[in-house]
Amino acid sequence: VVEVKEEDIENFLKHFLLQEIKKRSLDCSPDTISFLHGKILNIVLTPGDCEKKEIVIQQIITDFEAESNQIRKRIGNDLKSETLTYLEINSNEQIISIKSLGEETHNRGKIPYSITFSSGKSIVYKPRSVLPEKLICDPREGVLRHENFGTYRVIDLKDEEGHYGYCEFLEHSVKENTIH
Repeated sequence: VVEVKEEDIENFLKHFLLQEIKKRSLDCSPDTISFLHGKILNIVLTPGDCEKKEIVIQQIITDFEAESNQIRKRIGNDLKSETLTYLEINSNEQIISIKSLGEETHNRGKIPYSITFSSGKSIVYKPRSVLPEKLICDPREGVLRHENFGTYRVIDLKDEEGHYGYCEFLEHSVKENTIH
């Protein structure tokens, strides 16, 4: 029996993941790669059938690829239709980065992403309906606008693949997020 160190498994997995990303021509931020790496490492380190683990790992990568393509398609369509101008994103802007936002999941395990554009402006993409957020927080339609609470812009959308939405990227600070 050969003992394998967890560090060796992590290094092998990083190499494997980078090769899969390159093979599939995916554009991933280091944070997104780290997120995927962590998800897959948990599967690898869990006792169980190796063949089943391989199937699950391939499915994670395939699902990520499909989600990545869906995000780019949606943003492209929304830029062309000028839907994102409400969030101060012009139709001629280019995507500079797509970064996963933690491990919070929405809508069947999909995660939200921070999208940064060529203007330097960032917004948040959420793979689910954001209608509740819009009805509470949006400065045009949200109930908080009447209560002197801070608001942020929200766009709720639906296409042939389901609900999704965007909102302004909020900087976190004690002053901005404290009720006095």
